[in-house]
Amino acid sequence: MSSNLINAIGHHEVIVESPKHNEDPSSTKINQLINLINVYIDRLVTFSSKPYVKYVSIFRNYGREAGASLTHAHSQIVAIPFVPLILEEEIDACQKIYNKNKKCIFCDIIKKETLSPRLIFQNDCFIVFAPFASIQPLDFWIIPKRHDNTIINLIKHEIKNFA
Repeated sequence: MSSNLINAIGHHEVIVESPKHNEDPSSTKINQLINLINVYIDRLVTFSSKPYVKYVSIFRNYGREAGASLTHAHSQIVAIPFVPLILEEEIDACQKIYNKNKKCIFCDIIKKETLSPRLIFQNDCFIVFAPFASIQPLDFWIIPKRHDNTIINLIKHEIKNFA
């Protein structure tokens, strides 16, 4: 048996975001979004506590064009026993940049994108922008202004700002 094989173990959940069947993300009330983010945090804490889970992805496809197969407002969470190669490479690249320049690459990105025509939105806690060379149409990044690598550590006012 090859040592590259891993056990087929993990989790995949669908999160129903609202009791309203066709609720549009842009018209969702802030309190509903806060509830949703708290569900994300709860599920992330649960999955992260499992020793075989190495990576958790929370994502949302909106509309058939984006690949959504259900019409009800929903998100998905996938927890798997390895970190995808592209993310390992990105983490390594960020670490190399930090080691070389003693500066956080994301701080530089925030500084540049704040002045960029790709800026979509920002508040005290987050910046939202369209990346320079998106792979997918309508792709955007949400980056926290406070150094952290997980939403698990968001505090109450950050969750509201995220919503």
